[in-house]
Amino acid sequence: MSSDFPCRDGVFMEGWKQIFKRTTCPVIGVVSLFISIGCGEISELTHQPPNPPVASPAESTPAVQGKVAVILGANFTDSTGTINVIPLQSPRTASTHLTTTHSDATVRSFSGLIYVINRKGADNIQIIDPSDFKTVLQLSTGLATNPQDIAVVSASKAYVTLYEPEENQTPGLTVDDLLIIDLSTGTIARTIDLTPFTWDDGDRFARASSLLLIDNKLYIAIQDLPGNLALRPDQPGKLLRLDTRNEQIDAALTLECRNPFSMSTSPKTGKIFVGCADFFDLRSPYGGVEAVRIEPFETEGIFLDDLFLDGWLGDLEVSGEHGFAVVGATDYSENRIVRFSMNEENSEFTVLYRSGSYLQEIAVSDEGDLLVGDRNPEQSGVLFLDPATGAVLEGPINVGAAPSSIAFVER
Repeated sequence: MSSDFPCRDGVFMEGWKQIFKRTTCPVIGVVSLFISIGCGEISELTHQPPNPPVASPAESTPAVQGKVAVILGANFTDSTGTINVIPLQSPRTASTHLTTTHSDATVRSFSGLIYVINRKGADNIQIIDPSDFKTVLQLSTGLATNPQDIAVVSASKAYVTLYEPEENQTPGLTVDDLLIIDLSTGTIARTIDLTPFTWDDGDRFARASSLLLIDNKLYIAIQDLPGNLALRPDQPGKLLRLDTRNEQIDAALTLECRNPFSMSTSPKTGKIFVGCADFFDLRSPYGGVEAVRIEPFETEGIFLDDLFLDGWLGDLEVSGEHGFAVVGATDYSENRIVRFSMNEENSEFTVLYRSGSYLQEIAVSDEGDLLVGDRNPEQSGVLFLDPATGAVLEGPINVGAAPSSIAFVER
């Protein structure tokens, strides 16, 4: 669901130079060779924006109303990222540099607000009001804890996964793999240890990554990785189900795949589709897309593996009866977007788009357009594609910094 090589996938690749940083990073989900590029300095966090933006007349709050795509742009070589918006209807003119975030971040939206997960090096949740793009709340998760995802269940409660809670450097603050946030007070109400659901191999780290909320059930992907994040995964991933009414984990599955980093669902299927990276640089039988039934809660196993896709799995989205995934070539020569059927085992897939650079995130709008954040320096920007044919409807639309995360919000 993986970080782009911002820490959600665990890898940084600008200009196809391989610099690995292990966190849950979405797309790749993983391998980090402990280099902190683009994560900035660790600093004390307050309820103020990390770097209050100074908007020029051309970068003032956009007048457009209605549904917009929120694009987080980040080059990873800078310490900050930017929030930008593009209308979903023509004219799709970007409004850029509306406020700033951390460089290693991902964006979500719930109930008309924008939520930014500022990852390692900033370690906070930033809530932005899209009416004026001011930060209304910023909550530290503990310095060096590396938050990965957020799910908001009400105006007063949210859940946040931490990738490295054991690295917490904030005095007086106790955290664990899953945080329950009181949004009304901006405080951590409770933390939950997820290591009891990992394999008892003497090296127990949950490495909680993606969250998916379906009705009153919260699904939590944990990677169960070695403590040394430069080592390949040695255990299958796990999927936990938490009842948000009583905060109890009522079911747990052991997956076939390794290193789960994203999840997506479609009401038409009654299933959750889990994207797994394994060691991301290899075509692996443990990487790919795994299908999990929602009721009864059980896995159907991996139905699209890396070997079949001929590359490692990146970001994953499902819509209607089709899924869309980023697939990276093992020699890093290209990223491609493929469309596949979710109703047939090892169904044939169709290549919709190719890029010579890393595609960190894709998204499907309610209007049915497939949005692609292409980081190619020669054509950096957001493209609107026809999900059936891959035809470029518009773009690339430049948003300044290279696009790294996409969400949708109503203004």
